[in-house]
Amino acid sequence: MASILVSGSGDKTLRLWDINGKLLHTLNGHTESVSALAFSPDGKYIVSGSGDKTLRLWDINGKLLHTLNGHTESVSALAFSPDGKYIVSGSGDKTLRLWDINGKLLHTLNGHTESVSALAFSPDGKYIVSGSYDKTLRLWDINGKLLHTLNGHTASVLALAFSPDGKYIVSGSVDHTLKLWDTNGRLLYTLNGHTESVFALAFSPDGKYIVSGSGDNTLRLWDINGKLLHTLNGHTESVFALAFSPDGKYIVSGSYDKTLRLWDINGKLLHTLNGHTELVRVLAFSPDGKYIVSGSYDKTLRLWDINGKLLHTLNGHTESVFALAFSPDGKYIVSGSTDRTLRLWDINGKLLHTLNGHTQLVRVLAFSPDGKYIVSGSVDHTLKLWDTDGKLLHTLNGHTESVFALAFSPDGKYIVSGSYDKTLRLWDINGKLLHTLNGHTESVSALAFSPDGKYIVSGSGDNTLKLWDTNGKLLHTLNGHTESVFALAFSPDGKYIVSGSTDRTLKLWDTNGKLLHTLNGHTQLISALAFSPDGKYIVSSSADSTLRLWDINGKLLHTFNGHTSFVLALAFSPDGKYIVSGSDDSTLRLWLGGNWQDWLKIGCDRLYNHPALVHAKTEEAKGAAQTCLNYANWSNTKKAQFLVNQGQALSQLDRDIKGANAKFNQARKLDPSVTIPR
Repeated sequence: MASILVSGSGDKTLRLWDINGKLLHTLNGHTESVSALAFSPDGKYIVSGSGDKTLRLWDINGKLLHTLNGHTESVSALAFSPDGKYIVSGSGDKTLRLWDINGKLLHTLNGHTESVSALAFSPDGKYIVSGSYDKTLRLWDINGKLLHTLNGHTASVLALAFSPDGKYIVSGSVDHTLKLWDTNGRLLYTLNGHTESVFALAFSPDGKYIVSGSGDNTLRLWDINGKLLHTLNGHTESVFALAFSPDGKYIVSGSYDKTLRLWDINGKLLHTLNGHTELVRVLAFSPDGKYIVSGSYDKTLRLWDINGKLLHTLNGHTESVFALAFSPDGKYIVSGSTDRTLRLWDINGKLLHTLNGHTQLVRVLAFSPDGKYIVSGSVDHTLKLWDTDGKLLHTLNGHTESVFALAFSPDGKYIVSGSYDKTLRLWDINGKLLHTLNGHTESVSALAFSPDGKYIVSGSGDNTLKLWDTNGKLLHTLNGHTESVFALAFSPDGKYIVSGSTDRTLKLWDTNGKLLHTLNGHTQLISALAFSPDGKYIVSSSADSTLRLWDINGKLLHTFNGHTSFVLALAFSPDGKYIVSGSDDSTLRLWLGGNWQDWLKIGCDRLYNHPALVHAKTEEAKGAAQTCLNYANWSNTKKAQFLVNQGQALSQLDRDIKGANAKFNQARKLDPSVTIPR
């Protein structure tokens, strides 16, 4: 079988790629983020686990074979048995579940008292080991019988592995130690050296060495007797992922510092692999040892050769995305590109139609209010009207330079366009030119209809906005920007206009032309903006690679980082829950919209059990924990349990009994029924 890569994402999909970076299949089905995945040993099947509490079994062609229901919380870990006949899964519901390859639940393994964080099959497939936030490892046979509970760690177990011969188990913990056990549950060695949590570990293929990665930014190489051989320094942030090459000569590590580093077995740093724009969370060597694949929170996989050369970045788009829009019902997205095409996608990212016709890059586009039509404007001077099956209905000729802006009227009967030829043109839905609006002294770069369809606002390279009626009469000229106006929008109630400029500011106006607020924050020109459907928020994008979310009073609520180049286009979904953005980095990104507390709650929920928050050591971490308690909309019960977890960390890790009791007392006030450990 040809080499295949699989990735799972917070966008609820899995994607299958070949070794050259070609996207083979997008696997849709999960309704929440993909949190775990594994190939079967023969490479014919993939199993995925999700925040939607299910496992899904797929064949290598992307066909969904079975949905495995049973867990009552997110699936956090999973593995195939070495013979490929069984799957084991671990969950936030504190259980493991053993399934056959047909999706039948064979056994539910109860015993852990907190979330299952890690698991593995023994090489012979007869045993399963699991690690948990309850500080224990548990060893089970293939029939689900608990054989041993391995006690010793004083904090959550985050990582574990069997030795290649199946005789030993190594575990890593928040307590900064590794522990080596035999399969009778006997503790052989405690490996001390790290000064922060151990996040990752692996045995060498010959079983003679163990490598560990930690929050102290180091890797440490140990022999099987627990002797520290080398400390590998180089990363500037926590090490989250690592692997040995198949021949055991090399180690690759991935870090929060966004890099991979390749080392030899003597601890010498050979290469630093730069490219990812967020933390590197997963990685693996190819079976022949010639390639390394890495997965990052920047939503990409990257394929490297053993010399550290980046071979491929795996994204869907191959040209810059210059324009995009949601359909009014939120089910579809249309994008326009420098490749001269429009592409119509469903909300799951499936490509439905490619619309060919323009002879130059597609600069702007919009859906009609009823969702039946799409209009596009291009550097080829034309507008084109399409139906949603991709059929070209009309080509609108008239402009003598590039079309830079366009919009449908709210009733869908009219289209207005703006051009480098300094004019606006008003058309009917059949492509007939009704009015040419003259007044700007430079190119028209932005425009919008008012929600009632009575007015049009335009922005220009002459630094002004102009407000017109639909008969082409100029009503007001809005002065204030010191450079070109690149983007603008009416609020849904028609009372306000927001504009963005190359002067790096947004300005909020009323419809009489009065300037209400100037919004500062972006460090380069403003490229696009939109009001949320409820009119409470404004989102803007910029050449500084960010999006920024503001309230209607001009307060900056959130900066969205992720794109690696100029953000060219954006839109809110009709329900206001999502924002889609397109960038010169050739990607589209889908973000959670809404208010800042929606974002905060997601972040806090994901970090609820994370050692950095529970055992907050720095002032920044303590502040983050308090922010979650104050503003993440947690229930009193959830707040109380979080405080109990913090108290346990203070008591057990810092021996701070006074601080622990203070946390316990706060917890009791929030929820008198909360269980306080003795």
